[in-house]
Amino acid sequence: MSQRNHLQGFTLIEVLLYIALLTLLFGGGVIAAYQVIEAANRTNAGVMVQEEGHFLLRKIDWALTGVTTIVSPAPPPASGPSLTVDKAGVGVITINLASGRAQLNRGVGFLPLTNDRVTIADLQFEHTDPDGAGGKPAAIRASFTINGNPFEITKYLR
Repeated sequence: MSQRNHLQGFTLIEVLLYIALLTLLFGGGVIAAYQVIEAANRTNAGVMVQEEGHFLLRKIDWALTGVTTIVSPAPPPASGPSLTVDKAGVGVITINLASGRAQLNRGVGFLPLTNDRVTIADLQFEHTDPDGAGGKPAAIRASFTINGNPFEITKYLR
């Protein structure tokens, strides 16, 4: 009796089918990983914008605390793109916008307040009149946008 050797293996159609299935699985995995990375980058960018905005709001609040004289914007009602104050114990402080970045000057040159990964636009300071009837004192309202996100602070001068 002769035995016939039967080779068992994959047919060409089976091999092509397995390759197609693996390609779909790997392709789906790559797409999912890319979407996760992009979502993380968008979240990080949003967090950075919020951090930069709140940092600048705190610096403006600090500059307006303990102010003896507001040089600009001029006496109310007035507005302008820069804030210059004489702060007790510190001296003259100027906050303004240059090339999309907020900067602060304490008499020794301008120092950047924001990093170069965000763009600040429309920095405005408004010096408001005191409200005689409501008893509200004069105030400085600062507003700006960072990468399209608006920020605003109002500091009453007492």
